[in-house]
Amino acid sequence: MYGAKHEEYKAEDVIGFLGEHPHGQLVFSRTGKMQDKVLLADTLLAFEGVPTVLRIGEPREFRGKWLYTYDVAVGPDPSAFDSLRIQGHRIFTAEKDAAYFDDQIRRDEAWYSKVRRQAFWKREPIDTTLRDNVAYMLSLEAGN
Repeated sequence: MYGAKHEEYKAEDVIGFLGEHPHGQLVFSRTGKMQDKVLLADTLLAFEGVPTVLRIGEPREFRGKWLYTYDVAVGPDPSAFDSLRIQGHRIFTAEKDAAYFDDQIRRDEAWYSKVRRQAFWKREPIDTTLRDNVAYMLSLEAGN
């Protein structure tokens, strides 16, 4: 699924990848494009336009990203995505939570540089300053 983070993925590439790698790990970023083309329902995951359904393990979260282990669950079923659409949900909620803002700050070079300077001048660890900036963004989001 190389490159799917920054550009649209091709269903045939995903089908080929899953054919070659029926077991493995997938990472989804809150800011990546692929996360909008994936649905979850219990332990099943489906990609829009891909007839293969995956059985996934419990996700691990790391800085706004989700890491899943997967196995190909069922053979090709052209209606897989549509059937999960009925009971499924998106990987990430639309809510902008702490992980979202942490990820946004770290990805924005200018913003992260500003946070590093703040940490230097306050003589505190960067994680503390980053956490304070995230808390500030959450308060703005909440309208406080």
